[in-house]
Amino acid sequence: MQRRNFKELQNQVEDILHEFMLSNNEYPYQSFFVGDVVNQFIVEIMKMEYDLSSMKNATSFRQQILNDAAIQDNVANVGFQVEKEKISRMFKHIKENREKEASALEYLFGYFPEELRIEDISGMKAKIQGYKVSQVQYTEIQNMIQYEIFLKAANGQIGKSKNVSNEKFVEMYGKYDELIKNIYHQIEESDSEELLVKNTFAYFVIQWKQPLEWVYKIADAVEAAELSEKRVSRLGLYCMPYNEPENDFHADNRFLISRNRYFDMLCYSDENEIPYIEWLYKHQLYALQYLKDAVGESVLEEMKKFTLIEKSDFIRQNYWIWNNMESKYWTNKKIKIARLAFNSFNSWLDFYIK
Repeated sequence: MQRRNFKELQNQVEDILHEFMLSNNEYPYQSFFVGDVVNQFIVEIMKMEYDLSSMKNATSFRQQILNDAAIQDNVANVGFQVEKEKISRMFKHIKENREKEASALEYLFGYFPEELRIEDISGMKAKIQGYKVSQVQYTEIQNMIQYEIFLKAANGQIGKSKNVSNEKFVEMYGKYDELIKNIYHQIEESDSEELLVKNTFAYFVIQWKQPLEWVYKIADAVEAAELSEKRVSRLGLYCMPYNEPENDFHADNRFLISRNRYFDMLCYSDENEIPYIEWLYKHQLYALQYLKDAVGESVLEEMKKFTLIEKSDFIRQNYWIWNNMESKYWTNKKIKIARLAFNSFNSWLDFYIK
């Protein structure tokens, strides 16, 4: 039996999505709704399959450290024990956060993104071998160690001037921008389809975990008077996990392409239009979960049959999140608005994960 191409897969998923829309039509849907949800579904399943494949090639955390030239240079400069303690602290922090996220998602949905898994060590043989992590996980750990902004954003300190001065804020964001540009330039300078998929998913995880581009977009628009400061606290809907206890619905939130579309709608809408825009975005989250429940497992199996060229072409044509990169120029007012956004967004963890 001949396997399907991505266009045929998109058509099948669209048909299932229309079933959802017919039964949830309190308001009219916008024309972009179908494409945004279908592409998000396919990319999330592609990412899940990528994570499963990465875990098959996982190696010991200890071995990856030994193979990392940058770490060995640091060892030469500061000494092995100092570098080991720094890495161990960060590894423990990341592992604890991943366990909290995975436990919450598994409880709510029965699954969690595979990149959250860091297997526990049990038994003498396993302890000798050490923790096994995929390259995806190892890269995230190294980013947390090397780029202060990720930890400061994750623990809420970036929103407080007593913890992070304005000068430090700009410095950390500048280093983050250098990281993202470097990841992107690797794609530009290479013909590797594997590198395109790998680096795009690396950026996907960064934007999913910490909405640094989204926060700058908010701060820039408020300063330009395109967006009311009063709306900042409501913009977490578009980047935080969504929790609706009364309907027993909880959803992760990774619509990275749609965010900018909704942002433009919010900038040019009045207060009477906000409830409809929020309804529409929430229904993207409902619809995505509907698709995962309906055909998630079967599409995951099918995804293994697609080639890297097919996957990279799909990303280029339908999910080029590199357009989300913002050229940043910070002012004191922008920093103030950014802190306001970070503080409102960071409250989700206490609410969402008990």
